[in-house]
Amino acid sequence: SYEQDKAVINLPPGTEDGDLNIDTDGTTIGFALSALYEHSERTRFGFSYRSELDPDLDGNADFSNLSPTTESILDAAGLLGAPVDVKSRQPQSFLAGLYHEFENDHNVTFDVLWSDFSEFKLSEIYVSGNQITGSDVDYDDIFAFSAGYNRPISDRTWIGFGVMYADDMVDDDERSMTLRLDSLWSAGIGITWQWTDRRMLTANLNYLKVDDAPVTSPSLGPIGSVTGRYTDRETIWLQVGLSLGTDRSP
Repeated sequence: SYEQDKAVINLPPGTEDGDLNIDTDGTTIGFALSALYEHSERTRFGFSYRSELDPDLDGNADFSNLSPTTESILDAAGLLGAPVDVKSRQPQSFLAGLYHEFENDHNVTFDVLWSDFSEFKLSEIYVSGNQITGSDVDYDDIFAFSAGYNRPISDRTWIGFGVMYADDMVDDDERSMTLRLDSLWSAGIGITWQWTDRRMLTANLNYLKVDDAPVTSPSLGPIGSVTGRYTDRETIWLQVGLSLGTDRSP
């Protein structure tokens, strides 16, 4: 589903703005494939593929609070109650991962992700078949990887470390104010404690850093272009969990 509310300039000048509500919905079908292969008791790897999704959402343009002049103009243009189509695209992606356990019960994981993000599209809105909003940003494919290391520190306690990195999804000169994407990386540490045979406690502390995403807007008339960058896009979070059931030691 997709919903958007927009202001409508009323005529004559000085009249309070009207409203346009776009409310659409629809369905689409995609598929996913995945497999896990156990090379040995200590080594296994797998992959997961998700197909591209191209939902086509339908609805109507619902105007309200229009002045008589604006209403007559929109009616003559065939826009009152006009059919609205919203199109977007979620790109295909592929994830592959490897797990290996050493003889001392230490283990490592590696994961690699590719997303066909160059095919990504923001919501494009069509009214009566005519495109009124769109995006001409050239996005880049996403490549990301993560790595983890876990080891026991006692019979019932394990500690783990992990890192993750994803490259920037758009070049600096292509970035728009609408979607401020940039490269990101993360690091974390976690502890797992097998409290009893059927209870396990976990605690994870993570740090996430997103780059500053510099952006320059198109010219805005007399005021020129607007430029800027983020100065602080860091997140730290603590996650604590309790698992109930059978022994789930790493």
